[in-house]
Amino acid sequence: MWVLLEGKASAVEVDINQNNYMTRSFNLDRLKPILRERFKVLKNVEPEDVEFFTFNDRINPIPPGTNLNSLSGSTTDIAPLVVRYPLSTSTVIVRCNLSTSWFKSSFPHTSGLWYLVRNVAESKFQTLRLDTVQYSFIHNEKNSKQQIENEFQFNEIIADIQPNEKGKREVNISIQVTGRKAYGDWEIGEALNEFLHQRGSTMFDIRSFSIDDLPRSNPPISEEAIAQLIAELKKRKSAFGIVNRNESTCR
Repeated sequence: MWVLLEGKASAVEVDINQNNYMTRSFNLDRLKPILRERFKVLKNVEPEDVEFFTFNDRINPIPPGTNLNSLSGSTTDIAPLVVRYPLSTSTVIVRCNLSTSWFKSSFPHTSGLWYLVRNVAESKFQTLRLDTVQYSFIHNEKNSKQQIENEFQFNEIIADIQPNEKGKREVNISIQVTGRKAYGDWEIGEALNEFLHQRGSTMFDIRSFSIDDLPRSNPPISEEAIAQLIAELKKRKSAFGIVNRNESTCR
């Protein structure tokens, strides 16, 4: 049977007694002791901490009671049985943003962390669920940015983070959609030209909005409707509290 330890470069063929394939009682749970003997990284891993997945689905685990015979024909060196295992006893706290939207979630520190974080990101941000959209993560730390394009890079970054006193590793990442400029990379002049079709190079070049300067509507809008609009705009404005006019907020 072809087996891939999640996060490793290639699959390994594990020799299993052929008679076991024909035994209904030989399931994935009984495969775990064999894998512990075969792979050093699993030596000290408790059986209940090992999960199995198909190569193309890293979110829904295969039940441990699944008979081995039902998997023997579908596992190959190209699409092996995937074994997920703990990388540490830590909990990983991930704060992830796409533009100005963000989420914060906790995950077990396992070999499948890359897939778990991507799954949550795609459930939170509809844009990422489009088949035409490709994206990567950006690790933000101490005014430096590192692009994360695969599970190996992600696991390396998490491994370098020291757990806090509660045994948690915290990481801040941003989502970079391929072909789109990151929010923080826009210059004021570029944003003015792209979105407002206006020339300028500083935040002071942004036009101030005054509802009194708007042309008269045709057909006319009732005074009551205008009053309701103004009240709603003031309500939205109050949600921001005091906003300093600086380059970041103007972007």
